[in-house]
Amino acid sequence: MKKFLTKIEFTGEYLEAFEKVLINKYRESEKEIIHTSSYVNRHIADLQAEQAMIIDKLPLVESVIASKKLEEKIEALQIEIDGAREQRDDLEIKEHDIRSYIRNARYLMEHQN
Repeated sequence: MKKFLTKIEFTGEYLEAFEKVLINKYRESEKEIIHTSSYVNRHIADLQAEQAMIIDKLPLVESVIASKKLEEKIEALQIEIDGAREQRDDLEIKEHDIRSYIRNARYLMEHQN
């Protein structure tokens, strides 16, 4: 089996077709990622707006207990914001990554011996 696989030669035509398939699959994933990333960005903006409103209220609160509750809410929102940012960063796949993957796949197919 190994002998058979090492004798396979890929034509330039095949490599181009393979590259097009990879790019098309990437574009499909990219579209989904952009939509999800956009949603996450809006969610982050909403959390930050809520956090800013609480921060604005903080100096107006006279009760120590209420002030502490607001501080806890600010911290909880920051944790949620940080988590959402991580999720967004994980989603963002750059086209450079797929181009690099394509180059590596092409190289492996051309130099499988």
